[in-house]
Amino acid sequence: MLAQEEIEKGDSVILDATFSNSHQRSEALRLARDMDANIVFVECLSPVNLSKARLVKRRTGTSVSDARIRHFEQFEKRFEPLDDIPDEIHVPVSTERSLGECIQKILSQDHMMPDRKNIRRITQKDQKEGGKCLLTC
Repeated sequence: MLAQEEIEKGDSVILDATFSNSHQRSEALRLARDMDANIVFVECLSPVNLSKARLVKRRTGTSVSDARIRHFEQFEKRFEPLDDIPDEIHVPVSTERSLGECIQKILSQDHMMPDRKNIRRITQKDQKEGGKCLLTC
């Protein structure tokens, strides 16, 4: 598994997946425990109408995601809430907010950045420049 190889090298890893059921999440937790790695689940939340609008928009644009509007109903039926994930490693984020605000919320959690005073506010300019400079440590 590529994630395991990166963790073994001492690198951090982002697993970009839905983790829509507890079995998938327990496997990720097991990997983290076996690798003696910290793990954080970032749950991206949006109202149903916004999620559907974003999926419809993918019909004409390019996207790194394979998800399309035709998948929505099935995903919604199969999704299991993250009730099995402890609050201290579960970060719910509203994707109605700007990318900068979402990133700031994720990085300002105790498990991600204990020294919160080193996190600077992400400005509009940073977002226009691709958010390349998020932290000043």
